[in-house]
Amino acid sequence: MRSHVTSCLTGLLLEVSVLLATSGTPQNPDPAGGALHAPPYHDSPPADALPATLDPKQFAKTHSAFVAYSVARTSESVLYQVPCYCGCDKEQGHKSLFDCFTTSHGAMCHICQKEAMFCYLEKRRRKTPTDIRKSLADGKASTLDLTKYVERFYPKLRKANQ
Repeated sequence: MRSHVTSCLTGLLLEVSVLLATSGTPQNPDPAGGALHAPPYHDSPPADALPATLDPKQFAKTHSAFVAYSVARTSESVLYQVPCYCGCDKEQGHKSLFDCFTTSHGAMCHICQKEAMFCYLEKRRRKTPTDIRKSLADGKASTLDLTKYVERFYPKLRKANQ
């Protein structure tokens, strides 16, 4: 539990740092230039079948987690191709946002939940993983009103998953 809290706090600090330091410029790894290190991601769709994300039904009592795991299931390829900014790459060895939803990490981390919802919404707007990565790096997921989308999607998703 302490590791998760540390991971989420690290991610929150990274998210704030990105917002303050970038003022709209994407964060790319640039060791020589001293830019913040971008979290890892896969730059192309998976070559093989991905492991399953956890079943949203396990999180039915926690509405935000239930919605996040539900939308993650419909956006697996996109989540595979985008980084997670909560710090789980360093704390838990995650290689993309997708990894947060193959474990219970995404159930407790609102940064991951916001990012998953953001990716789902952007995918519905026909944005590419490259476009979504840039928006995440620009801090756009951090401004998403997760509560608004949870209240909107939970009743529909819960009914569909019964």
